[in-house]
Amino acid sequence: MKRLGPILCHGYGSSETGLVATLDPAEYTPELADTAGKPLPDSRIRFTNPDGTPSGPGDIAVAGPGVAVGYWRRPDLDTTIVDGWLNTGDVGFLDDHGYLHILGRRRDMIDGVFPVQAENMLYQNANVRLAAAFPRTDHFATLVVPEPGATVDPTRLAANTSAALGVRLTVTLTDHIPLTEQGKPDQQAI
Repeated sequence: MKRLGPILCHGYGSSETGLVATLDPAEYTPELADTAGKPLPDSRIRFTNPDGTPSGPGDIAVAGPGVAVGYWRRPDLDTTIVDGWLNTGDVGFLDDHGYLHILGRRRDMIDGVFPVQAENMLYQNANVRLAAAFPRTDHFATLVVPEPGATVDPTRLAANTSAALGVRLTVTLTDHIPLTEQGKPDQQAI
Protein backbone atom coordinates (compact mmCIF):
# COMPACT_ATOMS: atom_id res chain seq x y z
CA MET A 1 0.00 0.00 0.00
CA LYS A 2 2.89 2.33 0.78
CA ARG A 3 4.52 1.63 -2.57
CA LEU A 4 1.45 1.54 -4.84
CA GLY A 5 -1.08 3.75 -3.08
CA PRO A 6 -4.77 3.03 -2.57
CA ILE A 7 -5.25 0.73 -5.59
CA LEU A 8 -5.25 -2.75 -4.03
CA CYS A 9 -8.42 -4.82 -4.25
CA HIS A 10 -9.37 -8.33 -3.10
CA GLY A 11 -11.98 -10.50 -4.71
CA TYR A 12 -13.53 -13.89 -4.01
CA GLY A 13 -15.22 -16.07 -6.56
CA SER A 14 -14.67 -18.91 -8.98
CA SER A 15 -15.42 -19.98 -12.54
CA GLU A 16 -18.64 -21.54 -11.25
CA THR A 17 -19.83 -18.49 -9.28
CA GLY A 18 -18.38 -15.38 -10.85
CA LEU A 19 -17.32 -12.65 -8.44
CA VAL A 20 -18.99 -13.10 -5.04
CA ALA A 21 -17.28 -10.61 -2.71
CA THR A 22 -14.84 -7.72 -3.04
CA LEU A 23 -12.70 -5.52 -0.85
CA ASP A 24 -12.44 -2.26 -2.75
CA PRO A 25 -9.39 0.04 -2.65
CA ALA A 26 -11.22 2.59 -0.48
CA GLU A 27 -11.76 -0.09 2.19
CA TYR A 28 -8.35 -1.75 1.89
CA THR A 29 -6.61 -1.36 5.24
CA PRO A 30 -4.14 -3.61 7.06
CA GLU A 31 -6.98 -4.66 9.40
CA LEU A 32 -9.18 -5.81 6.51
CA ALA A 33 -6.46 -7.14 4.18
CA ASP A 34 -7.08 -10.73 5.29
CA THR A 35 -10.75 -10.59 4.28
CA ALA A 36 -12.36 -11.16 0.89
CA GLY A 37 -14.40 -8.02 1.40
CA LYS A 38 -18.17 -7.79 1.46
CA PRO A 39 -20.52 -9.95 -0.61
CA LEU A 40 -21.87 -8.27 -3.73
CA PRO A 41 -25.56 -7.29 -3.62
CA ASP A 42 -26.66 -10.12 -5.93
CA SER A 43 -24.61 -12.81 -4.15
CA ARG A 44 -26.11 -14.96 -1.43
CA ILE A 45 -23.80 -16.84 0.91
CA ARG A 46 -24.63 -19.44 3.53
CA PHE A 47 -22.47 -21.46 5.88
CA THR A 48 -23.08 -25.03 6.99
CA ASN A 49 -21.05 -27.44 9.04
CA PRO A 50 -20.62 -31.16 8.33
CA ASP A 51 -23.24 -31.87 11.02
CA GLY A 52 -25.73 -29.76 9.05
CA THR A 53 -25.90 -26.80 11.43
CA PRO A 54 -26.17 -23.44 9.61
CA SER A 55 -23.48 -21.39 11.27
CA GLY A 56 -20.06 -19.98 10.56
CA PRO A 57 -17.34 -20.72 10.31
CA GLY A 58 -18.65 -23.37 8.00
CA ASP A 59 -18.67 -24.67 4.46
CA ILE A 60 -19.40 -21.83 2.05
CA ALA A 61 -22.25 -22.22 -0.42
CA VAL A 62 -23.06 -19.48 -2.92
CA ALA A 63 -26.21 -18.67 -4.89
CA GLY A 64 -26.92 -15.87 -7.32
CA PRO A 65 -27.21 -15.03 -10.99
CA GLY A 66 -23.59 -15.94 -11.73
CA VAL A 67 -23.73 -19.46 -10.30
CA ALA A 68 -23.45 -22.25 -12.87
CA VAL A 69 -26.36 -24.64 -13.30
CA GLY A 70 -24.07 -27.61 -13.93
CA TYR A 71 -20.81 -28.80 -15.44
CA TRP A 72 -20.36 -29.40 -19.15
CA ARG A 73 -19.93 -33.15 -19.69
CA ARG A 74 -19.07 -33.67 -15.99
CA PRO A 75 -22.24 -34.94 -14.30
CA ASP A 76 -20.03 -36.32 -11.49
CA LEU A 77 -19.42 -32.69 -10.40
CA ASP A 78 -23.07 -31.61 -10.59
CA THR A 79 -23.61 -32.83 -7.03
CA THR A 80 -21.85 -29.68 -5.78
CA ILE A 81 -24.80 -27.61 -7.08
CA VAL A 82 -28.12 -28.20 -5.31
CA ASP A 83 -31.20 -25.98 -5.79
CA GLY A 84 -29.03 -23.19 -7.21
CA TRP A 85 -26.50 -23.29 -4.35
CA LEU A 86 -22.90 -24.19 -5.17
CA ASN A 87 -20.83 -25.77 -2.40
CA THR A 88 -17.46 -24.07 -2.99
CA GLY A 89 -15.37 -26.44 -0.86
CA ASP A 90 -14.14 -23.42 1.09
CA VAL A 91 -14.68 -22.75 4.79
CA GLY A 92 -15.26 -19.28 6.12
CA PHE A 93 -17.49 -16.86 7.98
CA LEU A 94 -18.93 -13.35 7.91
CA ASP A 95 -17.71 -11.10 10.71
CA ASP A 96 -19.92 -8.68 12.65
CA HIS A 97 -19.29 -5.97 10.02
CA GLY A 98 -20.28 -8.17 7.06
CA TYR A 99 -16.79 -8.96 5.78
CA LEU A 100 -16.18 -12.44 4.38
CA HIS A 101 -13.24 -14.38 5.82
CA ILE A 102 -11.97 -17.42 3.89
CA LEU A 103 -10.13 -19.90 6.11
CA GLY A 104 -9.27 -22.41 3.39
CA ARG A 105 -10.43 -25.65 1.84
CA ARG A 106 -11.96 -28.21 4.19
CA ARG A 107 -9.93 -30.96 2.48
CA ASP A 108 -6.67 -29.13 3.38
CA MET A 109 -7.45 -28.90 7.11
CA ILE A 110 -5.48 -31.06 9.57
CA ASP A 111 -6.81 -31.43 13.12
CA GLY A 112 -8.85 -28.24 12.79
CA VAL A 113 -5.94 -26.17 11.41
CA PHE A 114 -5.84 -24.66 7.90
CA PRO A 115 -2.63 -24.07 5.89
CA VAL A 116 -3.09 -20.29 6.14
CA GLN A 117 -3.00 -20.54 9.93
CA ALA A 118 0.35 -22.34 9.72
CA GLU A 119 1.64 -19.70 7.28
CA ASN A 120 0.46 -16.86 9.50
CA MET A 121 2.20 -18.44 12.49
CA LEU A 122 5.44 -18.72 10.48
CA TYR A 123 5.14 -15.05 9.48
CA GLN A 124 5.28 -14.09 13.15
CA ASN A 125 8.99 -14.91 12.96
CA ALA A 126 10.76 -11.72 11.81
CA ASN A 127 13.27 -13.79 9.79
CA VAL A 128 10.57 -15.35 7.57
CA ARG A 129 9.99 -13.47 4.32
CA LEU A 130 7.65 -15.95 2.58
CA ALA A 131 5.93 -19.16 3.65
CA ALA A 132 3.71 -21.74 1.97
CA ALA A 133 2.10 -24.66 3.81
CA PHE A 134 0.77 -27.82 2.17
CA PRO A 135 -1.26 -30.55 3.85
CA ARG A 136 0.11 -34.05 3.96
CA THR A 137 -1.53 -37.05 5.60
CA ASP A 138 -0.71 -36.08 9.19
CA HIS A 139 1.27 -32.83 9.00
CA PHE A 140 1.91 -29.63 7.07
CA ALA A 141 4.95 -29.51 4.82
CA THR A 142 6.09 -25.90 4.54
CA LEU A 143 8.49 -23.97 2.38
CA VAL A 144 10.09 -20.92 3.95
CA VAL A 145 12.06 -18.16 2.26
CA PRO A 146 14.17 -16.33 4.88
CA GLU A 147 14.58 -12.56 4.87
CA PRO A 148 17.76 -11.54 3.03
CA GLY A 149 20.77 -12.12 5.26
CA ALA A 150 18.70 -13.78 7.99
CA THR A 151 19.48 -17.13 9.53
CA VAL A 152 16.58 -19.50 10.12
CA ASP A 153 16.87 -22.82 11.94
CA PRO A 154 14.23 -24.96 10.18
CA THR A 155 14.11 -27.57 12.95
CA ARG A 156 13.53 -24.99 15.68
CA LEU A 157 11.03 -23.03 13.57
CA ALA A 158 9.08 -26.23 12.86
CA ALA A 159 9.10 -27.26 16.53
CA ASN A 160 7.93 -23.85 17.77
CA THR A 161 5.20 -23.57 15.14
CA SER A 162 4.04 -27.15 15.71
CA ALA A 163 3.79 -26.55 19.45
CA ALA A 164 1.80 -23.34 18.96
CA LEU A 165 -0.64 -24.89 16.48
CA GLY A 166 -0.92 -28.38 17.92
CA VAL A 167 -0.21 -29.85 14.48
CA ARG A 168 3.04 -31.39 13.23
CA LEU A 169 4.87 -29.26 10.71
CA THR A 170 8.07 -29.61 8.69
CA VAL A 171 10.06 -26.65 7.34
CA THR A 172 12.19 -26.68 4.21
CA LEU A 173 14.23 -23.57 3.45
CA THR A 174 14.31 -22.30 -0.13
CA ASP A 175 15.25 -19.14 -2.01
CA HIS A 176 11.86 -18.82 -3.76
CA ILE A 177 8.37 -20.28 -3.87
CA PRO A 178 7.17 -21.15 -7.39
CA LEU A 179 3.85 -19.46 -8.19
CA THR A 180 1.02 -20.18 -10.61
CA GLU A 181 -0.25 -17.60 -13.11
CA GLN A 182 -2.77 -16.57 -10.43
CA GLY A 183 0.01 -15.85 -7.94
CA LYS A 184 -0.71 -18.86 -5.72
CA PRO A 185 1.99 -21.34 -4.63
CA ASP A 186 2.39 -23.87 -7.44
CA GLN A 187 1.93 -27.24 -5.76
CA GLN A 188 2.76 -29.10 -9.00
CA ALA A 189 6.14 -27.36 -9.30
CA ILE A 190 6.86 -27.72 -5.60
